[in-house]
Amino acid sequence: MRDTLDNLYTLDTLATFTPGVFYQFLMTKTQQFRFVKLGERFSSICGLPVAALLHDASLLFNCMTAEQRDELICDILHSSQHLTEFYGCIALTKPDGKQIWLEARSSPEAMPDGDIVWTGFVYDVTAREQALAQLAKSSELSRTILDNMLDSVVSINEQGIVIYANQTALSLFGYQAEELVGKNVSCLMGAHHASQHDQYLQHYANTKEQRIIGSNRVVQAKHKDNSLIPVELRICELDNAHGRSYLGVMRDLSHKLMQQQAIDQLTLQDALTALPNRTALNRRINQCIDNLALNPTQYCLICLDADDFKLINEGYGFEHGDEFLRQCARVLSDFGLYFLARTGEDEFAVLLETSEGRPSLEQQLGLIVQALAKPQQVFGDLISCNFTAGAFCFSTADFTYSDVVRSAELALHYAKSGGKGRIAFYDHRLDQHQRQHALLDQYLRTPDILSQFYLVYQPQYDVAGHLLGFEALMRWRHQEQAIAPDVFIPLAERNGAIFMLGKWLLQQACQFIRQAQKIPALAHCRVSLNISARQFASAHFTDEVLTEIRRSGITHSLLHLELTERLLLENPKDVVAKMQLLNRCGITFSLDDFGTGYSSLAYLKQLPLHELKIDKSFVRDLPVNSSDRSIVSAILLMAGGLDLEVIAEGVETELHRQSLQQLGCRRFQGYLYGQPMRAEHWLQH
Repeated sequence: MRDTLDNLYTLDTLATFTPGVFYQFLMTKTQQFRFVKLGERFSSICGLPVAALLHDASLLFNCMTAEQRDELICDILHSSQHLTEFYGCIALTKPDGKQIWLEARSSPEAMPDGDIVWTGFVYDVTAREQALAQLAKSSELSRTILDNMLDSVVSINEQGIVIYANQTALSLFGYQAEELVGKNVSCLMGAHHASQHDQYLQHYANTKEQRIIGSNRVVQAKHKDNSLIPVELRICELDNAHGRSYLGVMRDLSHKLMQQQAIDQLTLQDALTALPNRTALNRRINQCIDNLALNPTQYCLICLDADDFKLINEGYGFEHGDEFLRQCARVLSDFGLYFLARTGEDEFAVLLETSEGRPSLEQQLGLIVQALAKPQQVFGDLISCNFTAGAFCFSTADFTYSDVVRSAELALHYAKSGGKGRIAFYDHRLDQHQRQHALLDQYLRTPDILSQFYLVYQPQYDVAGHLLGFEALMRWRHQEQAIAPDVFIPLAERNGAIFMLGKWLLQQACQFIRQAQKIPALAHCRVSLNISARQFASAHFTDEVLTEIRRSGITHSLLHLELTERLLLENPKDVVAKMQLLNRCGITFSLDDFGTGYSSLAYLKQLPLHELKIDKSFVRDLPVNSSDRSIVSAILLMAGGLDLEVIAEGVETELHRQSLQQLGCRRFQGYLYGQPMRAEHWLQH
């Protein structure tokens, strides 16, 4: 951040020695505009206080006509969509009624949050535009105005002979007036254009085809000493009593190139690692796409993300974290990659130009990830961090840079969802998966979503065949399609719909218990509910449970709550307090999917648990898998030591039941004992 501020200060200081005023302009992803920075000299140009413009950019827009404002916004949007240089020549009416002309140039940079920031300079070109307007009306050269212009002006006749040059032009090209006037204008041109210039004039005289008349071009002009000068050239045609002539207005771009280098360093380079940044990566991807239109080859974009990098910052401090990232940048640079960029706090991107197939690319990517995972010496401490990678290969020009980046990041997210340190390549099915999840996320937010949900109840039995109770399971049927709980539950937890679903689940389950209490064969049956981590963490959770129990009039002990190991680890003190409060009221608890998480035995003995639930992944292959048998046996032994009951889910065959019973398990749930059925099925018995 300090480097960025220093760069901004340098540019602002540089602007005091140039005709321009430095500025930074921001457009949010919702297309709201504001100035981030604006040189103080701008007030003297436009008559508006800089402080007011920084607060409200619309003050400047209000100085334009509606047509000019619409055209300017269109140019801004075009620049943001293509990340191309913004150029605008704008007429403003100052508060005192005077009209001025401003010329703005800036380079855009896309921010990670979707905002776009332009950095550049704005110039007062009122004198130039007034001179051109005057010339267009009368075609008489106003020497007083032209000689005081900051731009160079050269006029030639139909034969290309210089008939006038203002003082700025004479200074730019190193001539005296008597040396330049009367010469062919080709003496001011680079070799290529000089050799073709007479043909250009003849072609225009014959065809009137305007190739360069009225438009801006960047060309190389030639000094008297034969050195080349970058200039921006604009040519207009004049008709007068003496015949046709042409007027060229040139701006020396030498100082602009110096400014552009400073701007490029600010907008295209990462200040921490000196690597190219995300904006530079986007430009390079665009170049690759353009190249594919002419030269068939293959590129591969790889997104690399440091796993749990925040723990390095938290454990060692930001200085260690920054230095670790610098060392990661050096490790990647040693591979001699086609293009390398830092695209986020703990993210890097690699662009490869390769003809290799998928196996070879996977091997190369594996070597990169392995190199990054090696411990680094950082200020005397040995620090390491795994990296997860997502890759996308493209070999046609049918993509935009957004398509390429999105596909690689989609592969990265898929890799991270399967664990840390993994590598994944883009597959079109990921798009379908993401699109489906995005739609389901929106459906979960609709007001009538509960009408699409229903509960089913799966029975639980003891070893003697006695019915213990049921587990209430949510089901979602959307547009005649069943949506799996492992799909919609994570989505609901992320977007907050889980609070509504959890409250509905509690109400429906309590209603089922109330009805079951009236049936002698079911009156003793408990009903188990899976409680979401976010729902349990709510400050109102215990009140909602106790209120619903009182409202429905059920026995507290018939409500049984199943918690996950992940929930227990997130906020131990809060979890214990809530469990103890509910347990004192008679509500019992199970630890669901036991053995798949990271529960501490020392922690488990502090919890008011009643039961451990063996995950079905250990039951599936139990009859033939010795490892599963060892795990289940250990769970049963530990539960006995903690005086806890154990129930196994996923019991689908008699062989499953026998294997579990031999190991000492006395409670079962699964298809062998009954499928999940709606409440009506059980209540009619």
